[in-house]
Amino acid sequence: GDKQVESVLLLIGEHSVVENLFEQPEFVKFLGVFTHQWSLLNEIERENQNRQVLSESLSDVERDKVRSTTIAQLSRTLIGNSSAMDKLREQIINAAPSKLSVMIQGETGTGKELVAQAVHQLSPRKDAPFVAINCAAIPESLLESELFGYSKGAFSGADKEKKGLIAQADGGTLFLDEIGAMPLNLQAKLLRVLESRVFRPLGGKDELTSDFRLVSATHVNLLAQVKNKVFRQDLYYRLLQYPITLPTLAEKIEDIELLSQHFVDSFNQQHQTSIRGLDYKAIDCLRQYDFPGNVRELKHLIEFACAQTADATQVEERCFEHR
Repeated sequence: GDKQVESVLLLIGEHSVVENLFEQPEFVKFLGVFTHQWSLLNEIERENQNRQVLSESLSDVERDKVRSTTIAQLSRTLIGNSSAMDKLREQIINAAPSKLSVMIQGETGTGKELVAQAVHQLSPRKDAPFVAINCAAIPESLLESELFGYSKGAFSGADKEKKGLIAQADGGTLFLDEIGAMPLNLQAKLLRVLESRVFRPLGGKDELTSDFRLVSATHVNLLAQVKNKVFRQDLYYRLLQYPITLPTLAEKIEDIELLSQHFVDSFNQQHQTSIRGLDYKAIDCLRQYDFPGNVRELKHLIEFACAQTADATQVEERCFEHR
């Protein structure tokens, strides 16, 4: 049809029989009907394929639109236009909908809790609790009772039952900050909870269940701690299902101006001032500093500088001389 081959007919049989077929009007008519129907079926198939391609394209467009909106929302809390921040936001968006345990690694002051909160807010568990605890800030003797809770009379002073953080995080996210500080005996208990979703409060008789998503964070080299036998290897690999490493401020130095303006705006809102931002010499001064304390140190520097700056003026380089 239309000078294009649409199908090939292969006939097998005696030459005389096959040759004579094309002299029979009924056979020629049959071929015409058959090829017409075959052409219609092919056309229907092409239309179905085109509809599927169009549907997939529309889905891709909608998915890209949602992703772009999500990235824009993340940019309000995880601030920066550097490639390192673009990569971080992509990792968070990919990690959030999964059920994998997330391990956030980064130096002190890089914003690990902000990332943990973002993972929770973008996950299917966003409407459930986000329960956070700093394992390094609580004495070893109290950390277990904080996590698992306890029954009345479990120990001296336990005059009433207390619900632990694992139970409170049921349906939501449990964030264990500085998990590298968790003692070995407690690591074994945490591993059992992660494997079975079952735990027993201190002094309790019955086992309870909790369906939570674990996000942990540390500023130490956990692998080195595993080699030094102070962190369980099996727990390490259970926590590291989805690793996210945060960039240092030195690795995204181009974001300093944007971050500084954000902290100035926060200072203005908190103190009802109208400081205009940073003088270019002040920004150059900050860019030459290596920031061992990362974004948290920058925030404190900007707040200190703003406190020395007259209202409706700019932060100048001299404001950093005493730090």
